[in-house]
Amino acid sequence: ETLENRPNATFLNSLQGAAPGITINSASGSPGSGKIEVLVRGLSSLNGSTDPLYVIDGSVSDGEEFSTLSAESIESIEILKDAASQAIYGARASDGVILVTTKRGAQGKMEVNYNGYVGIQSLWRNFDFYSPEEYVMLRREAMANDKGIIDAREMSISEALSDDVMKEVWASGQFVDWEDLMLKNALYQNHDITVRGGNDKLRVSAGLNYFDQDGMVTTGSGYQKAAFRLNVDYKVNKWINFGVNTSYALTKSEREDGNFTEFITRTPLAKVYEEDGTYTKYINSANDVNPLYRAQNYNREIKNNSYRVNLFLELKPFKGFNYRLNTSFYNRQQE
Repeated sequence: ETLENRPNATFLNSLQGAAPGITINSASGSPGSGKIEVLVRGLSSLNGSTDPLYVIDGSVSDGEEFSTLSAESIESIEILKDAASQAIYGARASDGVILVTTKRGAQGKMEVNYNGYVGIQSLWRNFDFYSPEEYVMLRREAMANDKGIIDAREMSISEALSDDVMKEVWASGQFVDWEDLMLKNALYQNHDITVRGGNDKLRVSAGLNYFDQDGMVTTGSGYQKAAFRLNVDYKVNKWINFGVNTSYALTKSEREDGNFTEFITRTPLAKVYEEDGTYTKYINSANDVNPLYRAQNYNREIKNNSYRVNLFLELKPFKGFNYRLNTSFYNRQQE
């Protein structure tokens, strides 16, 4: 219940700091950012994979499929950390096992549930950008130092700037606030609709999840996910049970070009817009590229389409004996 209430794009993010012996790191803070590193019992390989083994409803899976699971669809999750897990799953369990059981239908009245939330992301940082006056002072000292001038005040501001565009902006006082231009507050939202019920023979659980997260970068950043899951259990007779687990997920990530190290060091004495309101390609006479222009013309969109069909048959011909046959098909396409 605690993990269900954490507003994250994937359930792996919700597990951060929630389970002992497992370390989870995101490679990036961008929405739907690539691979999430999961370490069980720390780093155990120099060059090989350190990913744990994922098992969803008895089917061996991977981190990609696990990331499409909605917290609302998970009944329980277990993390096997000790060597005893290898006795069950063999060498594949050398980096731990994450066992997931999804929710199933129960005998009784059909239930329809909705769970959702909407939130706002805002920037939290621990540094301040320099003001235009501070920038000019620092540039003046740097230029004076290059020329061997001990007292920087002996150098004029015009000589220190040494760029026609920067001189023009300094004279006009129309400085650029890069943080205000490049970053914004961003919305995120999650919606889950589930239907569960059944009788003494047939039990059904179906769920639809939609997640949408805007990036805080002004141009080209966001993540959307739509996932559907259907679990069906059918009791043929006292000793034969038959079932189907199916899932389908669509994800789309828009990635920014990642030039933050440039925009936080760009001069506030710059021209960002052309006269017609479009972004300039260069912000000064030195041909430094406008971060906004580059972000606007950079387009990287990653789409994933995945589905799984898992069939299982349980046989209990006599007391004390139980046999389960699992067979599944999984397919993922990325563009």
